[in-house]
Amino acid sequence: MAKLQFTMERGGVLTAGIFVDRVPETWKAIQTMLPHTATALNARWSGREFFSPMVIPEKPPRENQTHHASLGDIIYACERPDDRQFTGFEAIGLFYGAESINDWRGPFAVNWIGRIDPSQWELIEAIGDRIFRHGGEQCEIRVIED
Repeated sequence: MAKLQFTMERGGVLTAGIFVDRVPETWKAIQTMLPHTATALNARWSGREFFSPMVIPEKPPRENQTHHASLGDIIYACERPDDRQFTGFEAIGLFYGAESINDWRGPFAVNWIGRIDPSQWELIEAIGDRIFRHGGEQCEIRVIED
């Protein structure tokens, strides 16, 4: 199984398995951008989520889309000019709790690309809470298995 690693500036390394068979085009597009470092921020509209902006020049299609996420879920979010007021938002998001996925305009469909191993759920909750309480921090994303 393909895997991503998220290394947080203030401590903690998360590993996510990627659903390559469900998101083949999204996975290919994300890989072209890695390794990637960006500030991870709390996702105010979706609640218990933190995200790292990632602008991919060739946008992947809608694949394995959802409006809901659970603890440990990893998503690729990309606004589409054909279905909403376009601002250019694009990111990889990590959920540290179950949430409905929204932005300031309401429900937001995203590509569900993978999941953090349950053995790391306490760690992702701690990282998410830290970002919520103390602000953004650098997050390096890299492929560790393909």
